[in-house]
Amino acid sequence: VDVIKVYDEFDRAEAAALGPVPANPGKWPVLRRAYELSSIGPLFETAPYRAPFRELTSRLQICDGDIARAFERYYADKAPSELDKKLFFQRAERAWNWLQKFAPEEFSYQIHQEPVAYPLSPKQKETIVAFRELLNKVDLEAIDPKDLNQRLYDDIIHSTGCDSKEFFAAVYQKLIGRDQGPRLPGFIKELGRDRIIRLLEDPQPVQ
Repeated sequence: VDVIKVYDEFDRAEAAALGPVPANPGKWPVLRRAYELSSIGPLFETAPYRAPFRELTSRLQICDGDIARAFERYYADKAPSELDKKLFFQRAERAWNWLQKFAPEEFSYQIHQEPVAYPLSPKQKETIVAFRELLNKVDLEAIDPKDLNQRLYDDIIHSTGCDSKEFFAAVYQKLIGRDQGPRLPGFIKELGRDRIIRLLEDPQPVQ
């Protein structure tokens, strides 16, 4: 996505432009000048902390657009100064606006606040049960996303014989109401066991 690419390129340029001048400058003066022309407001003496834009868009949605909550949960220790915090909130506001108005469908989603009803096949129901069991067995904070992804296949997809697309669709529908979404291992780690298990439940009948 062009917007994400632009933010990433700016962050790399800023870090290089405000870092030590290389012994062999090469194209560094051109980079420095390009950074100066692309900056708004006064230039900084050293590069401030910049939350990676792609990561930030995902974490803002995990926090339902609550920028202050996202900052405290993920970035407070990385952006300790008042300048870092100010720049974070500015970028987060722009990121949220982009998500709400301009982001491609694959980037923008809304996590359900309560369990929703969704028709599951017998195999999909079997995978949801296995998924709950896996969530209760692994330490989501400690496990590497690659290892978690392997467990999804070993403990759920292969053990139940369910098609992988059917399993992922069942989970994403229960979490965000779509057949596809963010890469599941990292998404699981960010959401946390309790929130996921609650959303996997069937909705309570209306009294």
